[in-house]
Amino acid sequence: MHTYSISIIADVIPIDVTMSSPVMNFTLQGESFQNYSSKTLMLTNNSTSIAKYQMNGFSNSIFTVHDTTGLIQPFSSASIQITYKPDTSPHSETFIDISIAGGKNLI
Repeated sequence: MHTYSISIIADVIPIDVTMSSPVMNFTLQGESFQNYSSKTLMLTNNSTSIAKYQMNGFSNSIFTVHDTTGLIQPFSSASIQITYKPDTSPHSETFIDISIAGGKNLI
């Protein structure tokens, strides 16, 4: 039996993604006929590699998000639109978990 060894060299690149704001407050204009409000959340990839994200936590129909998953190119940003459309509840609130593959989760 012969034994061979190989050397493995890896360059681990941490993924660093930041978000524009940890809290988003939505308001409806009293004189407007629109019954919804939309805001944009910016995710910025400060890394040299592509960042893959997935958003979880939109279990109700009051808050909707477009592009719950996606890729962010190195040193680029992704614009994610979040819409608030209230129902009859006096207070609406939700928490969103943003998973970043190879990086830390954003909450």
